[in-house]
Amino acid sequence: MQVGDVIQKRDRGSHDADAVYLVIETMYLSGDPIPWVRLTGKESWGTSGWTHSTYWEVISETRR
Repeated sequence: MQVGDVIQKRDRGSHDADAVYLVIETMYLSGDPIPWVRLTGKESWGTSGWTHSTYWEVISETRR
């Protein structure tokens, strides 16, 4: 997962299951090989601040 990817929640049963978001920033925490991401979109529990990328799936990758 990288900046520019379009992603959506893996849990399709959530209230915002059809919403998509753009990854605007990524970071790795010490000892964690999976990135944390910051997203565009409405302020809500899933998009405010940083969220672990395991909860999301890429639906359109950026091509750099």
